[in-house]
Amino acid sequence: MKKTEKMKVLALLLAACVVLMLTGCEVSSSSSSTTTVTTSTTDADGNTTTNTTTTEVGASVGTDGVSTTNQTTTETTTTPAGEASSPSADDLKAALKGRYVGGGKGTSKDGDTIYFAYDNPNPITKAALMIVSEDGQHLSSYEGEVYRDDDNDCSVLYDEDMDAKTPFTIEDGEGDTYIMHFLGDGDEAVMTMTDLDSLIDEMVAVYKDFMDNAA
Repeated sequence: MKKTEKMKVLALLLAACVVLMLTGCEVSSSSSSTTTVTTSTTDADGNTTTNTTTTEVGASVGTDGVSTTNQTTTETTTTPAGEASSPSADDLKAALKGRYVGGGKGTSKDGDTIYFAYDNPNPITKAALMIVSEDGQHLSSYEGEVYRDDDNDCSVLYDEDMDAKTPFTIEDGEGDTYIMHFLGDGDEAVMTMTDLDSLIDEMVAVYKDFMDNAA
């Protein structure tokens, strides 16, 4: 074989190798996305069932073309009644401070400590009321909408979750005080207007301390 012919053959072989190398080095890519959906239901006995479904969808492009994957997993947990996690003190404070603008603290004629927070002084449309017995053994807490009862000339705090109604009236006092009359049991309390942040902080601290001791 002549030298010229050998060089032509070598050139053809090199060209073939380059083609093969380029074919084998095609760029491949992949991507994926994950979606998580959580749902909770509570039965008549107070047991809470939580379902968490996670779906991962992936796609890749390579020498074999386009391929996709789809994988779904579901995790189910059940929390017995009474064991559901309660909000933290900071979460409670933030929620209450976001709903109310003012309030007060006082002592009733029966010796109970009264905490009262409201969304608007006139008229009050939403409020939180907490009553701690004189011996500290009992705590009652109500929160909800406040509506006007014209027939009895009073306001009513309705706690929908507890289906509890607390009728009351408010009378101006001296200085920064006002008097709350509770029509349900005839008790009344002289309330002193209090800085909202301080009031909510104390309410949450008393509530959390009572619940921890009761557990």
